[in-house]
Amino acid sequence: MKIYPAITTRKDSNWRDKFREIDYLNLEEVAVFPTFLEKRERENLYQMIKDSSIKKIPLVHLREDMDIEELNFFAKKYHTQVFNTHSSMEYKIDPKWIIEYKELICIENTHKSPLSEEEIKKYGGICLDFSHLENTRMLELERYEKEQEIISKFGVKCNHISAIKKRIFFY
Repeated sequence: MKIYPAITTRKDSNWRDKFREIDYLNLEEVAVFPTFLEKRERENLYQMIKDSSIKKIPLVHLREDMDIEELNFFAKKYHTQVFNTHSSMEYKIDPKWIIEYKELICIENTHKSPLSEEEIKKYGGICLDFSHLENTRMLELERYEKEQEIISKFGVKCNHISAIKKRIFFY
């Protein structure tokens, strides 16, 4: 088991600052969450990755507007082992991703859509967001218990954590 620092993006974050930290620490492995970056900004991110000390990106969070070349960039150049994404009930999952990377795609538990056994069977597994799971436990106990059953049945391929809130919070 490994813990990776991550380049995360939000509406109010300066993700470019992460590269100063990466280079200062000479990090070679990080996870990438381009969640709030449109295509043009992602191109800047990819160039900064190329110019950095990063050699491996084991986990990448997918956006529904990513094209297959972006997944190839990570998988072929940075040896990505897991692409996590939200359920197809929430966002479109590009059929081209499935042709090439079905086994690497993991479905993340989110506030908007419960984990689905049928969907998880179609992909590489579950990406467990511990903060979303804890929020579900605090706010939707019945759904939490059902998701625990699904997690027990399929196991967890990867995970991540963010803030836990006393209410459901949508970005």
